[in-house]
Amino acid sequence: MPLTARFGKVRVGAIYETEIQCKNEDVMPQRFSLRQPKCSYIHVYNDTPGPVAQGMRATLKIEIDTTKPETIGKIQDEFQLITKTEICKIGIFAKVLSQEEFDVLQAEVYKLHNRPLLLTTVREKGKEVKKNAEGSIVKGIMEEGETSLSGVKLPKIGPGDDTRVELDPNKKLEDITGKGRLPRNEDDDE
Repeated sequence: MPLTARFGKVRVGAIYETEIQCKNEDVMPQRFSLRQPKCSYIHVYNDTPGPVAQGMRATLKIEIDTTKPETIGKIQDEFQLITKTEICKIGIFAKVLSQEEFDVLQAEVYKLHNRPLLLTTVREKGKEVKKNAEGSIVKGIMEEGETSLSGVKLPKIGPGDDTRVELDPNKKLEDITGKGRLPRNEDDDE
């Protein structure tokens, strides 16, 4: 188990998450509880509640909510993992920067090291990279119940590019397209 959860430098106005693994090294299944940090904008939780079998790992997720401007500055706190025999204190460290400071440092790190400023173990919640069915990457903000497919080219229905097709649930696909399957776009092979 790590002794700390380090977020590194993050920008104000987002929610960040990192994970740590806790292994049960006892010969019996173990239950544990979490004592939350004192900071109201840090939250620690376990996705899979219940006992952890011997030799298995539990994943703990730590979130820092930097959407409030008062979070700018250094964050140093700790949470406790409490088992039946011991109490483990795990430190949480982050440095929250203003948008301008983060952008300047981000540009500098890209220029010098060709990598992002955000640590690879930390992810910004709400921003994810998804792959569509063809395997091309679709980027966008993915929130619960919402998808952004602005980069996806959908197949064209109908014989011409500008032909308007009115979809009717009572018609078969063959009646709409004149074929047994949807025509392929010329751009699909990219």
